[in-house]
Amino acid sequence: LTNYEEFLLDTEANNADTDGDGDNDGSELHNGRNPLDSSDGKRITISVEKSGNDIILHFENTLGENSVIDGPYWVYRSTNDPHFDDNEILPTDPYPLPDGSQSYIDYGAGSGSDTYYYTVVNARFNSPAPIIDAVVPSSGSTSGGTSISVYGSNFSSGATVNIGGLNCTNVVVVNSTKITCKTPANSAGSKDVVVTNLNGQFGTLNNGFTYY
Repeated sequence: LTNYEEFLLDTEANNADTDGDGDNDGSELHNGRNPLDSSDGKRITISVEKSGNDIILHFENTLGENSVIDGPYWVYRSTNDPHFDDNEILPTDPYPLPDGSQSYIDYGAGSGSDTYYYTVVNARFNSPAPIIDAVVPSSGSTSGGTSISVYGSNFSSGATVNIGGLNCTNVVVVNSTKITCKTPANSAGSKDVVVTNLNGQFGTLNNGFTYY
């Protein structure tokens, strides 16, 4: 990124990976990610369709219908991959709907011989926190190793399960409503069960599992 681009985006000019997520700022921009958010995955993808001399951009929210945009973003057009030209800002109003049903027509962009690259910048989302409805079975031995299923909603890939302050093992996020794992060893009594997604959001079921 140029210093001017770093200034526009509020990224660190002397740090190629401002948010420290292992992907450099330019690559994140090119792939529709936020270089200031270490917890984000690929949030918006763009598919391109040519209609006469026009280019139609279809935006897809890859986080699904439970994820909503909570701030403005921009789409940049450039002939220099993966950078963008600061004077080529395309309007993005209204924002894409949660299900991704949003398109933008770049009129006349396909009439010349140039190759254009489109980049989504600063797309911010709020993803709902996990909700735990039940743990089955809801009790097990203090020695641990009980196979349990955690039911609820808003579970995401990479989520962890914690019982009474200790992490479960063999965690498998089956889907957004079910996680399976094995309980850790713990002292007798009722313990809180906590599911934490990779973005740091968590949900708690108080006294959700009892050791005997």
